[in-house]
Amino acid sequence: MAVSVRTQARMMGEGVGLLSGRSRDNLGQLFGKYSLLIWNISHAALEDTYLAERVVRFVFQEIRRSPNNLANEKKQSIYFVKLCREKIMYIQAEAQKSVNDSRQTAGLHSRFSVKKEKQLRK
Repeated sequence: MAVSVRTQARMMGEGVGLLSGRSRDNLGQLFGKYSLLIWNISHAALEDTYLAERVVRFVFQEIRRSPNNLANEKKQSIYFVKLCREKIMYIQAEAQKSVNDSRQTAGLHSRFSVKKEKQLRK
């Protein structure tokens, strides 16, 4: 599955206004060259289309914010994969935190319910 048209539009749209015309063209070429690679890696790791698109968006936002980091890399594809991996790990950590928070909240509710039941039985 490819990157959605909506994600491409967001990446290439008004949000890239900080870049000059030439840089914008370069970013568009990079997007065309690497977006599918990033999406495939992230989709395989996260098994979720929305999250895979989110990784693509994060990676290209990072490139837009710090284009010099990419210029310093001899192997662009390796840099893109590194960024992709960082963003996947960030999203996985977010998801784990969310699961832990919901478990903690569920635990509080169940302890409250048991306590409340005991009080009602008396």
